[in-house]
Amino acid sequence: MKQNRFVAVNQFTISGSKQPRRSDVICFINGIPFAVLELKNPSDENADIWDAFNQLQTYKDEIPDLFVFNEALVVSAGYTARIGSLTANQERFLPWRTIKHEDDKPRLEWQLETLVRGFFDRGLLLDYLRFFILFESDGETIIKKIAGYHQFHALREAVKATVIAARDIQGITEKRATYGDEVAPGSKKAGVVWHTQGSGKSISMCCYVGKLLQQPEMHNPTLVVVTDRNDLDGQLYATFCNAQ
Repeated sequence: MKQNRFVAVNQFTISGSKQPRRSDVICFINGIPFAVLELKNPSDENADIWDAFNQLQTYKDEIPDLFVFNEALVVSAGYTARIGSLTANQERFLPWRTIKHEDDKPRLEWQLETLVRGFFDRGLLLDYLRFFILFESDGETIIKKIAGYHQFHALREAVKATVIAARDIQGITEKRATYGDEVAPGSKKAGVVWHTQGSGKSISMCCYVGKLLQQPEMHNPTLVVVTDRNDLDGQLYATFCNAQ
């Protein structure tokens, strides 16, 4: 992390196809623009986050070079804030409700502050960029998907617990930071992640597998996926095949 340079620039001017454009905040890592924040004045009764969303669509059309390396888009109107991927529609722009982990939620939530402190934490951000961004292709179009805060924190804990449970040792138990459960080293029992319908179970599984396979302690494991329905089996197979 210390070898990288993190910079946030306010009102960065770019020559567009029609006129110069100035995005409110552009975030750079080592000079590469990876995130764009578009902010609307909270005192303007006629402005909301979707005005910011529409502004980003204009930027994508007029200054596309800004988004070649883009990993996240943020829209805000002061209190409210949403984050989404480069190809996400309004429905897929969601709040970021935690900071360091699942239980680290501000008592007085100011959505923009929570998003900035949580998503843009340098250590967490680098982990996010490496393991929690997926590309899905149907052969014609490519969709960029990024994990929600619940997926990000749950899967980080799941991978941590899995590595502990897979250790070839016996003895002292280690506590899982988020849920307080005890995982016995070498027990082969990592735990359960509860999901609700529409919460992104398939994408969560892809991110979990991708991160787990790159843990050196796992020694290149084989993963077996068990389902209880043929349609779910086909859905997961297609998701894994299309994800990159």
